[in-house]
This record gives sequence, C-alpha cells and structure tokens, in this order.
Amino acid sequence: MDRKEFLKITGLSAASLALIYCLGGCESSSNAPSNIDFTIDLNDDKYLRLKVTGGFVIVNDILIARTLDGSFVAIAARCTHEGEILEYRLDTNLLYCPRHGSEFSTSGKRVSGPARKDLIQYKIEVKGNVLRIYS
Repeated sequence: MDRKEFLKITGLSAASLALIYCLGGCESSSNAPSNIDFTIDLNDDKYLRLKVTGGFVIVNDILIARTLDGSFVAIAARCTHEGEILEYRLDTNLLYCPRHGSEFSTSGKRVSGPARKDLIQYKIEVKGNVLRIYS
C-alpha cells in the first residue's frame, strides 16, 4: 500500500467515525429516572426555595419547580441534548439548558434549541407541606 492510499483510507475512517459520533452521540440517551416514588417536606430547609414562586430544586435527577401560577411541576432534570442539568426560569416559565440554550415547557415539551426530544414529566401529589413525586 502506498502513502496516498494509506492516507485516503485513514481519512475515510476518521470521517466515518466523526459522522457516527455527530449523528448518534449529540442526542443524549434518556437517562431520566423511572419507577419514581418519593416525598419531600417543604418545611425541610433543603426545599425552602419551593416555598416561593420561581424556586426550584433538583432531587434524584428530577427538577421540581414552583411555576409562574404557583403550582408545582416535576420534570427530568437533564437536557435530552447532552445531559446538562436544566434550570427553571420564572420570567419565561420554561426549563432552560445553560449549555446550548434548549428550552422546554413545564410539561416537558421541547420548545427550542438543539435538543430534539421532550423531557419526562412526573406526577405530583400535594398534601399540606408534603409533595409526592411519582411516575
């Protein structure tokens, strides 16, 4: 094999690997928690942010937020693009990925950005100061 043929084969191999990575690796596989069932006590100091509208916490890879209308939502906390931890933004009432700017509604639907998949939404039951988050 001569040098030119070697470089051609090597270049094609590298290009193929890069293509596979970009097409298959850019979208994070769903690492969203499943079979979820836990409670949090809003009186616990760890969850004080949930007492105010716009506050959010991450528990067991689930983002729990008190939304614009004062209700609670529980959504998978990692962006479906590359797995970055999301934030809740009160001013837009959206979940936001600080890495690449993907946005999701409070029901988990993809609104914009490089992410192509929706987030998983979990159920919430409120009893007094206790939230139950379950799938």
